[in-house]
This record gives sequence, C-alpha cells and structure tokens, in this order.
Amino acid sequence: MITSKTKYAIKALIELAEERRRGGSSLRIEEIAQLSLLREANCRYAQGYLFSRPVAAADLADALTACLAGEEIRPNEVRSFGCSVKRAKK
Repeated sequence: MITSKTKYAIKALIELAEERRRGGSSLRIEEIAQLSLLREANCRYAQGYLFSRPVAAADLADALTACLAGEEIRPNEVRSFGCSVKRAKK
C-alpha cells in the first residue's frame, strides 16, 4: 500500500531533480501501482521487472532498435531506455 506520505516524498524528489536539471530515474518498478504513482508525479524514466527481466547483451541492440523505431512493446519486454513507449493494443 502506498501512503500519502510516500506519494508526497516521491513527488518532492522528482521535482527537486527536475529543478536541479538532473532528471531522475526510478528503479525497481515491479507493480502497476508503482508506475501509476510515478506517472502522476511526472517521472520521465523508470526501469524494473515490470518492463523487462535482464536482457542478454546480444539481444539488447535488437530491443533498443525496436523501441526507438516506435514499435509497440508489450509488458515484460525492454522499454526502460528512455525511449518513448506506446501502449500495446490488446
């Protein structure tokens, strides 16, 4: 469960990083609720098992190429490299 104090702290940290022009990346995102909270707080980058398990170096180039080409990516595929991600159609 995500408390209101947690929401406030996350939003404050993201705002601080943006004000200092450092940006930020949220790590260890494993649940949709975590991702929703980060989106509400305007977090630009996130990574974690929700998006992808670790990827072998040999497969990484293909995954990045697909992502940067704008191909739709489904859950548990690589999408945590700062490229724009479209929602997959069901």
